[in-house]
Amino acid sequence: MILLHMIKSKLSKIAPILIAITTLQPVTAFAALGTGIDVPGQGISKATSYAQYIGNIYNFAIKLGGILAVLMIIYAGIRYMTSQGNPSAINEAKDILIGSLSGFALLLLIYLILNLLGLPTVIN
Repeated sequence: MILLHMIKSKLSKIAPILIAITTLQPVTAFAALGTGIDVPGQGISKATSYAQYIGNIYNFAIKLGGILAVLMIIYAGIRYMTSQGNPSAINEAKDILIGSLSGFALLLLIYLILNLLGLPTVIN
C-alpha cells in the first residue's frame, strides 16, 4: 500500500514532463524533415516550428473555449427558466452562469494580455 502511494506521488510529479515531451516530440521530428505536423481544428495548416505549433494550439483552444462558454451560458439560461421557482435550482443555474461568464472573461483577458505583449494572436 505504501509502495503504491509512493509510485503515484512520483508519477504525479513527472507526468507533466512526460506529457510535454510526447506532445512536442513529433514537432521536432517533422520540423527536421520539413514536412510539418497537422494541428486539430486548423484544416490544412501545418506547423514547422514550436512557435507555429503553440500558436495553432492557442487558436484552437480560444475558439473551442468561446464556443463552450456560449453553450454553457445558453444551458444556464435554460436551467434558470425551467427552475420553476425552486431556490436550489435557481442558485445552481446562477453558479453555472457565473462560472461560464468568468471563464469567458478569462479568455478575453488572455487575448488582451497576449496582444499587449505583442505575441501573435491570429484567430482565423
